Amino acid sequence: MAGARSKAIIPVVVLLTLAALGGGGWFGYRYLLDTRAGLAIKTAADFELAGRDGDADEWAGFLPPGFADELKDDELEAGIGYFGTSWEHDDRETADGVITDTYLNTDRDTFEDYDLIAEWELDGDASLTRATVIAAVEWGPPEGERGEADIIIDLVWLDGAWRVARYECTDGSNAEFTFWDEDEDADDLAEEYLEYLADKGYRLDGDGAPQLTDEQLQGGELPVPQLTEEQLQQGQLPGGHPAIGGNSGLYDYPEDVVTAHFDAIMLGDYATAYRLLPADKQAAMTEDEFAAQIAGYGITGFSVDAVVDNGDTAAVSVTMITPYGDFAYLWQLEWSGNTWVATGRELAGM
Repeated sequence: MAGARSKAIIPVVVLLTLAALGGGGWFGYRYLLDTRAGLAIKTAADFELAGRDGDADEWAGFLPPGFADELKDDELEAGIGYFGTSWEHDDRETADGVITDTYLNTDRDTFEDYDLIAEWELDGDASLTRATVIAAVEWGPPEGERGEADIIIDLVWLDGAWRVARYECTDGSNAEFTFWDEDEDADDLAEEYLEYLADKGYRLDGDGAPQLTDEQLQGGELPVPQLTEEQLQQGQLPGGHPAIGGNSGLYDYPEDVVTAHFDAIMLGDYATAYRLLPADKQAAMTEDEFAAQIAGYGITGFSVDAVVDNGDTAAVSVTMITPYGDFAYLWQLEWSGNTWVATGRELAGM
């Protein structure tokens, strides 16, 4: 009888032991998963921080090795120029799976207490090899009207660390970069990335400054050289049209349209600013939608940086100054009916 009882106990002990081991394995897996998810959030936040600090080497360390190897030093510098240098990191808090970064505007004389706050958290569930982190970002004066946007970062686990596979920002730049795709080669992705930078006006000259390319200033197809600094100071515009009278309500020079657009914004005259937009921009949104969008930017000023007048077409580069960074735009215009009219506008860089 005792032998029978002994034989009955052995299977029970074995089952209990297996269950214990299985439970330990499960909890161990959950611990690893939670740890890796927390690391994904920190990686995304640190990637943004490295960009805003202007640290190209650290920023590149978050990229997939194959992609980073395809970029030269000056190309990394140009890429990091997207993040701008108008914010400095002030504080980081971590609680309940959320990392909150606070940045202060570096131009304290102009923007006083303007700040930028990014709250990073996991978007959905993470696996051991894939994760998506999203940041709700807002900026502006603490007590005033503030801008809002989302940053979405997809990560992939490669070579023992999280790497940024895709970056997307829903602010006015609508930036979207792909650094890793299992179906695409790293050199092809790097080429697409550099084409994006060039299209947005980042010169790959090693200084990382977002500047318009000569091709952009020439409208992409008009072989007209950029104006010299002396010409700009003297007001010489090659191919310029004669003045048609200050009270005509028309625009004698291409930069007049751009200046009138931003002057209207500064005065809160969004109807006039909207009317001066290119037709495709007006078709994309109503006047009320435009007014709401512009009001959210908190524009504090602007500067016309360069003008190329080719006779019947022209290109004007202008910088829009906001509490959360400066944005370079390229306007395309044409001479039509004794006035200049905007025909295109694109964001050139951040």
